[in-house]
Amino acid sequence: MSNFNSSEMETNINDRHTHNMLKLYLSVQDGRGFSVNSELYGYSWLDKAYAVGGASDSCERVYNDDLSFNKFKYIMDLKIKFMESQPEDTMQVIGAWVNGEGDAFIEVSDIVFDRGQAIALGKERGEEAIWDFKNNCEIKLT
Repeated sequence: MSNFNSSEMETNINDRHTHNMLKLYLSVQDGRGFSVNSELYGYSWLDKAYAVGGASDSCERVYNDDLSFNKFKYIMDLKIKFMESQPEDTMQVIGAWVNGEGDAFIEVSDIVFDRGQAIALGKERGEEAIWDFKNNCEIKLT
């Protein structure tokens, strides 16, 4: 069930950024995940690539039923600000997903092209899994 309330919106829905943010929010509210760049556009990796979480100091965890649009937007804006502060050649995405208990997770992940390096980095960071873009699945690490 979505916690979206149109009166919460701080900006006009016609704004492209807000429109994309709303689509991502509704995706999470529907129990689906996403991986997007700092401009809120998704990736379609043609080569092997993996998302390894833990690129920033925090992974936000919020019970999905309690996640309002404003809270989601606040978290996403913090993640975008972090990504924009990184060196220009850093390849990262903001990833979100919902686990079986209904918790929504939002974090910044590094993009790694070598499977072995991605697994090693994920284990080093204590990640439970990494995301395999080519096969559209997670690779469990624990």
